[in-house]
Amino acid sequence: MLREYARLTLTDIPSVISTSWTDRVFDDSFDIFAAKRVYKPVDRKHRPVLTYMPNPEAQQFKTIQPPTPLNLPTHPIPYQQLKFSKRVTLERLESMLAKIEPGILTSQEIDLLSFVVVAHEEAFAFCYAEKGSFKREIYPDYEIPTIEHVPWQRPPIRIPFALKEQ
Repeated sequence: MLREYARLTLTDIPSVISTSWTDRVFDDSFDIFAAKRVYKPVDRKHRPVLTYMPNPEAQQFKTIQPPTPLNLPTHPIPYQQLKFSKRVTLERLESMLAKIEPGILTSQEIDLLSFVVVAHEEAFAFCYAEKGSFKREIYPDYEIPTIEHVPWQRPPIRIPFALKEQ
């Protein structure tokens, strides 16, 4: 396929960077259909089991009213004068703002961004202890049905006699 692509685009094959992959593809003995000859035998085919959901009412999603949008100020105060809490502190906010390339945002846009970050501070986690989870009203717990079946077992791994004493 790549040999045909190289011919159609008038690419010189020696100009292609030589890697193990390109050498294998541009080799004359490369057979693109070799991988399609391997198939899974019927006895190893996975057959899904039909079942039902144990509690269909638990899987229904209820409509949640979206919260009222935040009123954004037209002239935000400088971000140093915002009321900070334990989660978003001035140091953490400045470390977030330091990652913005200089010249992309104006000082008023930075102040507005800081206002939104402080207003929605629960959306940010700076350590694993501050991590939250989704509300169960929005994403209810998912019940996974258990199917009655005969469990399969792999044959045990045979240990060579020389290693049995260890």
